[in-house]
Amino acid sequence: MMIRRLAFVLLSLSLVSCARFGAVTEVSANGTWTRESRFITSEDSSDKPGSLEFSIRQELSDYFVIPEDDGWQRGASNELGEGVLTLRRSANEGEKLSELTVLSKAGEPWVRNEVTVRRLSDERLEYRETLRWVGPRIDAVKEASKKFVEALVEQLPDDIEKREVVATVLAKSLRQNYVRLLFGGSNQQPLMSQAMVHREVAVRRLSTRLRMAALADLQAQLGDHPQAKRWPEVTAHIAKFATLEKLGKDDDGENDLLDDDRLLIPLSFTAKLPGRIIETNGEVDPVSGEIYWTLFAGSAAFEDVVIRAVCEVN
Repeated sequence: MMIRRLAFVLLSLSLVSCARFGAVTEVSANGTWTRESRFITSEDSSDKPGSLEFSIRQELSDYFVIPEDDGWQRGASNELGEGVLTLRRSANEGEKLSELTVLSKAGEPWVRNEVTVRRLSDERLEYRETLRWVGPRIDAVKEASKKFVEALVEQLPDDIEKREVVATVLAKSLRQNYVRLLFGGSNQQPLMSQAMVHREVAVRRLSTRLRMAALADLQAQLGDHPQAKRWPEVTAHIAKFATLEKLGKDDDGENDLLDDDRLLIPLSFTAKLPGRIIETNGEVDPVSGEIYWTLFAGSAAFEDVVIRAVCEVN
């Protein structure tokens, strides 16, 4: 039953977004770089009045703030029934760009990026991009609901002192890991993407990783407690209990963690570097050598997301 509930939530969330963003950063050996960013809407704007670019920008304006400055070259197109606004720009080593701002349903800026390429040494270049949460924090990511904490207390052995304190820390940890696992993070690919094609596998991995997070948290809080040998058993009960529905709901039963679908806007980033990759938190294509990251806008809800790659230039 738990697997079915989790699968339903994952599948429903994975089909929500009507817009997405993708960027490619190509770096030269001398440190200069080019940026191509694509803002995509699922709406076909080809038959709407006005220019194609105007129509696409109107559709995208509910989701993003599109840069207006003259430094960006612009192009608009329809691809497979979707409207695409493409921005291109060249930059020098050490220069910073920020073209991505994701909006909430209320039109407030929520997530903003900053990207740069810098030289770490004569032979090393670093691509670095940061996603920052710039809007008001969502209530659900500040702290776990009282009902969830109280329910976690019941899952802990009776002889643990200050069970409520332990459960409060544990609840916050579970919710933070839940956000990272679903939406992605600096070192985490999002399970939300996998839910689109194989929801059972995504659910199983989510449950397993939440259990691992709970186990690490109990060991960190309680150390060599006499009940320590029972932590695997206890965390199994916690993982079974902590369904996505309960993790996301506030004290009124509302799913306040996922009530704005802008958290589910897909973001993708690709870096093309001129030398051998020696360090990255992304995935490296073994054929092309490109590094890529896939996230959702909600990934920055708890903390900044930093994606980076370092290459050695011959």
